[in-house]
Amino acid sequence: MRKSLFIFYLIFLIGIIMPSPIIKSNIKNVDILIHFSYLFFLSLLTFPLINLSISLLFLIIFSFLTEILQIFISTRNFSLKDFSSDLMGIMLAFLIYKFILKKEKNVFVLFSSIFGIGFIKGGGTIASIFSIILFYIFKPGFLAILILFILTIIYTLHFEKFLKFEKDPSFFVLDEFSGFFLVLPFLNFNYLLIILSFLLYRAFDILKPFGIKKLERIKTFGILLDDYAAGIFTLIIIIIIKFLFRQASPLLHPLSSWQHISLNSFLMLLLLNQMAAHLL
Repeated sequence: MRKSLFIFYLIFLIGIIMPSPIIKSNIKNVDILIHFSYLFFLSLLTFPLINLSISLLFLIIFSFLTEILQIFISTRNFSLKDFSSDLMGIMLAFLIYKFILKKEKNVFVLFSSIFGIGFIKGGGTIASIFSIILFYIFKPGFLAILILFILTIIYTLHFEKFLKFEKDPSFFVLDEFSGFFLVLPFLNFNYLLIILSFLLYRAFDILKPFGIKKLERIKTFGILLDDYAAGIFTLIIIIIIKFLFRQASPLLHPLSSWQHISLNSFLMLLLLNQMAAHLL
């Protein structure tokens, strides 16, 4: 079994003993969605490496014990809802792996392509738009974003063997998706900054100036580093713009509630339009 798999389990354990939530979404019971999603992800990573029946039993016991553990943590408690969502994530992953994916490489392709987005022409652009939508729905804190980067890096190491033969598979858009999270927390929920940063990020990622192209050639992690560099260059420009125009324009102020709704609607339409344009 790969050491990277233990790290994924360790991150989950750290998450459940933390005193405060790392996601500040207005969505009701968002923690249930997080439990479901992470156990789904964890299960699909586990099934190819251990006997399927044994790993299924292990995951169920592991999930139950993590809830028992929380009884002894003053800021936590046993939650039947969390355990139920864990079970649903595990069972869905089990069915998908057993009857659809069947082998580890297909698990790699599923997550690397962000559930198929990478197979659409312009998938990197669509993945970047998707990251904006998720950010403004779930409003993750800096700690949650840090965990996302750690997971992405460990994930890339976990599936290193599939990247040896094709350094940057065309379907791999996890890098574009995660790289934009370097910028999103600094945009103050402002639509002008969001649009500008999106255009800058895609330009840096596609053109790869200032040595970004060289980062792409680095073994294993080069597939991520070029996009993270694009995010850093974008962030530098955004910080300079915010500094220069901090007093000049109300357009750089945070969005009102109706602007949030308008922006999310616009992004969803843009995402659907991009997908339809390349599918039809």
